[in-house]
Amino acid sequence: MFYYYLQFWIKKDLYIIFLYKIKNIKEILQVAFILLLKNLDTEFLFGI
Repeated sequence: MFYYYLQFWIKKDLYIIFLYKIKNIKEILQVAFILLLKNLDTEFLFGI
């Protein structure tokens, strides 16, 4: 369980750094939306 949380925080930091590098607001929204969909799929499939 601890490993999952650790992995989550590391990924979250990487996503934030990645989003800051993108200057275009549209691209930020697209990436955020895709990540949201992926997270929802993951939660639905694995019951996390």
